[in-house]
Amino acid sequence: MIYDSLKNCDRYTAVHESFEKAFRFIKKAEEEKLPEGRYELEGDKLYAFIQRYTSKLEKESSFEAHKHYIDIQYILSGVEVMQFADIQAFTPSCDYDAERDVVFFDDFDKAGTVVVREGEYGIFFPSDAHKPGMCFAKNPAEVCKIVVKVKTL
Repeated sequence: MIYDSLKNCDRYTAVHESFEKAFRFIKKAEEEKLPEGRYELEGDKLYAFIQRYTSKLEKESSFEAHKHYIDIQYILSGVEVMQFADIQAFTPSCDYDAERDVVFFDDFDKAGTVVVREGEYGIFFPSDAHKPGMCFAKNPAEVCKIVVKVKTL
């Protein structure tokens, strides 16, 4: 898991060949105030969602992981709490859904926690179970977020 600010995104472009293009899209979406929806950047290799929602209480959220995609979750506006831990520490609560590339897990009380504010992001790799979308200080609030899906090599 990587947590940082958009101003430092150049530090991570060498991690994956599609990260530079992903960060370019995030900057463009922010500058042009792109509307909610799905954006095809490179077919199923790289695509993004801009979404607006109300953050949830921790008990209303679930840990998830993906086998074939890395998530870059960037907060355009608002603040949310994201938890993360090594996938090896978890027990799946359902079968892996290959079509959606997602598996959900039972809760885990030893996860790391970050508060992600406007202009910041978390990057979650297939080895990272993550629980995003949670409200800060138990106060559900509106969040606008970009999730860029980067296919693993």
